[in-house]
Amino acid sequence: MFRLQFDIGLHVDCCLGGFVLPFAKELGYEIPPFDFSLPGVSSMSADTHKYGFAIKGTSVVLFRNAELRRHMYFVVTEVRRTNCLPRTHAHTRTRELATCMPRW
Repeated sequence: MFRLQFDIGLHVDCCLGGFVLPFAKELGYEIPPFDFSLPGVSSMSADTHKYGFAIKGTSVVLFRNAELRRHMYFVVTEVRRTNCLPRTHAHTRTRELATCMPRW
């Protein structure tokens, strides 16, 4: 496979069925492989607010290993005054979970 030959990761977006597919497979439905059982899958995402019974706008990202995950951390060394304003008002996001945007 191209991505394995060149060490290119593959992200699997399981945001809609991420919580349902593993259970459907256990019930005997034919579900093609989509998860970390496939070589080359480096990360997966799932929306916990759809079938995970969490509040709207929450999601998770899973990584194959800690080495991949460590690249997601960052340190903020300077905090500036911010205004909390939502960038979008999508149907799955609420104003309470909007990102605080810096006021420059």
